Amino acid sequence: MCDESSIDPSEPLMAAEEERIRRLRVAELVATMDRIGAEAEARGLTEEILNDILNEELTAEEKAASRVGHQEFRAIVAAKFPK
Repeated sequence: MCDESSIDPSEPLMAAEEERIRRLRVAELVATMDRIGAEAEARGLTEEILNDILNEELTAEEKAASRVGHQEFRAIVAAKFPK
């Protein structure tokens, strides 16, 4: 049996608000990705060039630099979208 005093009437509202915020964050991320993609395309990046870059074998130094880049990216995302 459910005790009515243990039911939080604001719970559905909180879930709805969390979903609204999540959707806003996703939309902002997609807009950022679109902007970055447009800038890269304007500078001459094509899908073929991107695939070549992604398929290149990286040196140890490049791999280390890549990890730093990912850490910086994660820090930016964490700052922009705190949990």
